[in-house]
Amino acid sequence: MDSVSQLQAVVKKTIEKEALRPPSGVLLVACSGGPDSRVLLDVLMELSAPLSLTLHVAAVDHQLRAEAAAEAERVVAEAAALGLPAAVLTVTVAGRSMAAAREARYRALYRHADATGCGAVAVGHHAGDQAETLLDRLIRGAGTAALGGMAPR
Repeated sequence: MDSVSQLQAVVKKTIEKEALRPPSGVLLVACSGGPDSRVLLDVLMELSAPLSLTLHVAAVDHQLRAEAAAEAERVVAEAAALGLPAAVLTVTVAGRSMAAAREARYRALYRHADATGCGAVAVGHHAGDQAETLLDRLIRGAGTAALGGMAPR
């Protein structure tokens, strides 16, 4: 089994084990265009038929970098080329912290998911994101709850 097939098998098993498939089968995939979210989108595209998923794509423009709008538009164009509905979600971040950007991003994603009938939002993270979350929580004094990193749901 090649590494791509192994990754698909792990993702499928995790979706099933953690009951991450929304009852509606409609899933909003947050995609920045970076490697972690792009791999997530590619894997979910491959699993959409076996898991009876309908995918929508959203790219969030935080308006914090000049090139961000063009990156988000590129994600939407790539999703459209795959036959997927997609949208750019432009948000205003109160402050410049990563926590403020994350809060604005998730608020926009949840609002868009509700508006489009998506029963869940899928986001892709890599090990560095997990470590960053763990350190951020420890610094804030989150206690033992911080030791778990990001939960699947």
